[in-house]
Amino acid sequence: VNELLGPEGLRKSGSTLVLALLREGKLHFLTVGDSRIYLRRQRQLIQLNREHIYRNELALRAVNGEIPLADALSDKKGGALTSFVGMGALKSLDMPAAPLALLPGDQVVLMSDGVYNALSEGEINGALENAPKEAADALWLSIDDKGFSNQDNFTAVILTCREGQPEKSGET
Repeated sequence: VNELLGPEGLRKSGSTLVLALLREGKLHFLTVGDSRIYLRRQRQLIQLNREHIYRNELALRAVNGEIPLADALSDKKGGALTSFVGMGALKSLDMPAAPLALLPGDQVVLMSDGVYNALSEGEINGALENAPKEAADALWLSIDDKGFSNQDNFTAVILTCREGQPEKSGET
């Protein structure tokens, strides 16, 4: 991507990335930016990555006593991406040291910030009680029902595993 953009194009265009590979009953993933990947196991959502945003850097500085926590939480630039495809050398990416073994019934959910910023984890988890296609539809309807005037684009991919392998994908 950096080669295609060229030096003058870097930081002018970019994208977040959330990638999952399910192979032999194991989850391999990589994320850059602020999209999330969750494991839903036994009706519990577990976020597997972190967002690469300025607010997280500010929070670390607050924990280290460098700035007040209130400043870290209220900074207007807190949601700015600190790592994204197209910025040049990546500052951060999340990738597990070893693949995660999946169990029958596990769900792997990839989503953009337009989903998790619009819905609570409880709302997301509730939608995931459905089969993948219906869960994706429920997420879409829940976001649409909010009627946010500045709703960001939203994407979710839902994989439900049977025998540790993907059973069916739902997308919104």
